[in-house]
Amino acid sequence: MPSRPTVRLTAPHLRTGPSDRDLLRRIAAGDETALRALRTRHETAVYALVFAVLNDAVDAEHVVSETFLEVSRHAADLGGQAGSVHAALRSLARARAEVLRSARGRRAHTGTP
Repeated sequence: MPSRPTVRLTAPHLRTGPSDRDLLRRIAAGDETALRALRTRHETAVYALVFAVLNDAVDAEHVVSETFLEVSRHAADLGGQAGSVHAALRSLARARAEVLRSARGRRAHTGTP
């Protein structure tokens, strides 16, 4: 059984640099540095959530990458939503992980690879 990753979260009030919403605005304008900064800030927590759903490191990495790719494509929409950016990231990632887990279950049930 794979071991679960250690998650170290930074308290929001201790963060330095631009806010998540500022990063989303910059991402929407095409700033790849802002996307890297947002990913660096949140990927550990997003990965931990996805790994808890899938219990597979490779699939979890894939879902995390897809999640941030989606953020890069829809940053303007995400920036306009109510609630925290962190919550939106977790919601996107969880939805993707659940779809993958469900597809795995269907394949296992039908015996297809």
